[in-house]
Amino acid sequence: MWGALVSRPVIQLHRPWAPDPVAESVQVLSAAHGLAAHRSIDVLFRARRPVTPMALQRRHGHAPRSGLTVRVLPHNNTMASAGFWAWVLRWWLRTEGHGIALVRTPRYGLRAARAMPGLRIVAEVHGLADPLLPDLLRHCAGAVCNSHGTADGVARLAPALPLAVLANAARGPGPTLSGEGEGIGYVGSVRPEKGLEVLAELAALIDEPVVLVTPDEDAARRLGGALQVEPPLDPVDVPGRLARFRCLVVPLGPGRFGEVETCPLKLFDSLASGRPVVVADAPTLHEGIVPSWVPRYRMGDGSDLQRAVAIAIADAARFAAHRGTVRTWDDRGDELDGFLTEVCP
Repeated sequence: MWGALVSRPVIQLHRPWAPDPVAESVQVLSAAHGLAAHRSIDVLFRARRPVTPMALQRRHGHAPRSGLTVRVLPHNNTMASAGFWAWVLRWWLRTEGHGIALVRTPRYGLRAARAMPGLRIVAEVHGLADPLLPDLLRHCAGAVCNSHGTADGVARLAPALPLAVLANAARGPGPTLSGEGEGIGYVGSVRPEKGLEVLAELAALIDEPVVLVTPDEDAARRLGGALQVEPPLDPVDVPGRLARFRCLVVPLGPGRFGEVETCPLKLFDSLASGRPVVVADAPTLHEGIVPSWVPRYRMGDGSDLQRAVAIAIADAARFAAHRGTVRTWDDRGDELDGFLTEVCP
C-alpha cells in the first residue's frame, strides 16, 4: 500500500481540549490543517463539551481538507485514554508501520516507540521542563520547535538530532477594515510570564479603553480596575474582534517563557488584522519573527508602552498595507512537510 512515492502519513500524539480557545488547541488544529495539504494527518482532541469534528473545524475557521482526520475523544479521562490509544493502534496498523508520530507529549511518544516497531518519531517541543524529554529525543528522527531558544535547549540535549524552527502563523488576512477602530486590545490568556500588568498601567495613563479578551476573566480583572475585560471568542471570531481595535498589544514579561520559549499565536493574528501592533522588546520577538518597523516597548514599562502605541497608530497605513504578507498556516505546513521529508524519507 505504501510505496516509495507516497508521503508518510502523520499522527499527532497529543490530545488537547476541544472546543477550547486556548493557544495549544488552536496551534494543533491549525498546524495539522496546513500539513494536510501535503500528506495525511490524524489529530485527536479531548472533549471539554460535546462537539463534532466538523463543528470543531468550523469554530476554528478551517474548512475540511482532504487528508485531515479530526477525532474528538470523550471527556472522561479513562474513556479518552482508551479511545486515544485504540485510534493510534488502528492508524498504525492501517499505515503498515510507514507513518510518522509527531509527538508533543513525551510519555505518549515513549509508549508508542516501545509498542509500534517501525514508527518514525519527530518531537514537537514547546518547552524543556518535561523530565521525559531527553529520553524521547533518543528515539527521534528529528525535532520541531517554534522558538530558537527552545531549539537551543533541544540541541544541548541531543546535539546530533536534526532540528527545525517553525514559527506559528495566522489563517490569513483579517476582514476588511472600517474606520480607525476603538481601544487598545489584547486577546489571549492571562499568565504571569506574559507581563500583562503593563496593560493595567497603560489603562491608568490614557483615556482610551484598554481591553483584554481572555478565557481567564477573573485573573484579568485582578490586574487592575481600569481594564475592560471581555469573554473569550471562538477562534473563527477572533479576526473580526481584532479588526475593531485601534491598536493591538503583544505583551511579554521577563522569564524563561517570554525570553526563551514562546512564539505568540496572537502576534500573527494581530499583524494579519492590518491594525497597528506594538510588541514587547523580548528576545523571542526578534526581527526574523516581527518586522523591524513594528514598534517595541520595554517590558513592564507602561509609559514606554504608551509611547510605542502612539508611534504605531501614527503608522497605521503601513500595518494595513502589510497584512497580506503575514505568515500563514499553509506556509508553515509547507516547511513542516519539507522537514519531515528530509528526516523521514
